[in-house]
Amino acid sequence: MLLALTGSGAVAPAAMAGDAPEYGSITGQLSFTEEPIGSITGFVKGIGYLDESAGRVDYLYGEFDVVDGSFEFANVKPGSWEVRISATSDGVQWSPMYVAGVPLQSQAATITVRAGETSDVGTIALHRAPKVEGVISAPPGTPKVAVFYLQNGTTGEFEWFTNTVTDESGAFAEGLLVEGTYRIQMRSDPDLAPRWWPDGRTMADGQDVVLTEGQVLEFSGSLTRPRYPMTILPRIAGSDRFQTNVAVSRELFPPSTDPFEIPVAYVVSGEKFPDALVAGPAAHHEGGVVLLSRQGEIPASTWIELNRLRPKRIVVLGGDSSVSASVVARLGEIAPVERIAGANRYETSRLVAERVFACGASPCIERVFIATGRDYPDALSASAPAAKLGSPIILVDGKASALDAPSRELIYKLASQGVYIMGDSKSVSDGIEAGTLQLPDASTRIGGPNRFWTSLGAAQRFFPKADDVLLTTGLGFADALSGGPLAAAKGSPMVLTRPNCVSRGMAGLLQSLDVSRLRFLGDSNSVQDNVLDTICD
Repeated sequence: MLLALTGSGAVAPAAMAGDAPEYGSITGQLSFTEEPIGSITGFVKGIGYLDESAGRVDYLYGEFDVVDGSFEFANVKPGSWEVRISATSDGVQWSPMYVAGVPLQSQAATITVRAGETSDVGTIALHRAPKVEGVISAPPGTPKVAVFYLQNGTTGEFEWFTNTVTDESGAFAEGLLVEGTYRIQMRSDPDLAPRWWPDGRTMADGQDVVLTEGQVLEFSGSLTRPRYPMTILPRIAGSDRFQTNVAVSRELFPPSTDPFEIPVAYVVSGEKFPDALVAGPAAHHEGGVVLLSRQGEIPASTWIELNRLRPKRIVVLGGDSSVSASVVARLGEIAPVERIAGANRYETSRLVAERVFACGASPCIERVFIATGRDYPDALSASAPAAKLGSPIILVDGKASALDAPSRELIYKLASQGVYIMGDSKSVSDGIEAGTLQLPDASTRIGGPNRFWTSLGAAQRFFPKADDVLLTTGLGFADALSGGPLAAAKGSPMVLTRPNCVSRGMAGLLQSLDVSRLRFLGDSNSVQDNVLDTICD
């Protein structure tokens, strides 16, 4: 909408001709707390709620010259208007005010405009505006924004007033302000939690910034180092993957003076991932533990842990290439051993799912998880959610154009509702997803642009409220393979990360959820002590 904006005879662009409705006008007077120097340019912004169409809005905007302080806005559509005026003179900014001299839209009086009539708003007093200028530091490449919330003098509540975007260096200058008390929020990347100056997580944690007429305030804030509210617990780690695995087992079954006799121990390869990926939910479902072995020998730490736990039975996953016959024979000295092995990793996963989770002719679980067996990250991200829900993980060839018949048959046998598909369509094809569409509920895909975002998506979906988070590397399988059952037992998500940095989404998750404790799984080569200090992807 174009409007004729006039002040002491100066005319701005006029309204467009045509079948426009009959207009009214708004007039008024500006006063200044000190004499302006030089010419004065006024600015108007308004929003109108129009009478002729319920719920319809229109906008008033433009600039006008001010000579004797009077102004007139012609060609205004009939309706109720909220109008804000500001001005500049010889480089000086004057505070923006709504009609009746109030700074906040919630305080603004409405102006009723009628066709063919003039609505006079009286005098609007403008003060010399304060200015805030400074720098917000944040990770390189991220936009920075300063958001100003002004305290309502009547209610005491802080309300949005304006925001400004910094330049590439983080520098900014905001001069369209009014006198008053502010809280200033610093924002960066959308997934990096904001801070309230100087270092608050919430508005209540921020400090007041009081601005007076004409004041110039130097500002400095930082989002460079993410700040997390939780306690960092001692990491779970050993000198190698096998001792780390035992450390996880001891978290699940802490040392006791009473002898153990746990229901089951799943023994899987700690050197090759394919057959081992589905062990976590199965072991959790049966009240057991996952322990790692070498192909040709049982590590000393694993052997000692097996003797401590004294499982009633042992289940070995995979064939001789994963866990040799000699290892199976030695395991038999502790408890009866059952080997579950298919012709390939996909069949092994199906055998485990049916052996552990089937309960007759009718489905007895709501959903199963599907993940590619070509790589390990997505299946590992499914481990804690699947264990929590009492669901199996079925591995498929994610590049296949369709769901294979044995997997389809098993899914329909086990799941009463649907499936969760881990990873995007590059990990598990759309054709495979289509093979699940006859289940009552549509399949739910949990994926992201990479393994870390997929892991984050699983954590957010299945653990929306968690006291603890387990953080482990996504660049190796062994530590995460051990951690799935532990995370599920504690009702916590296990999130994959790079060794030296966390994703922006992970930073936001840790700062936004009610997480009180964070624990690293694996040694410092897997997850560095300062991993939280650096944001990546």
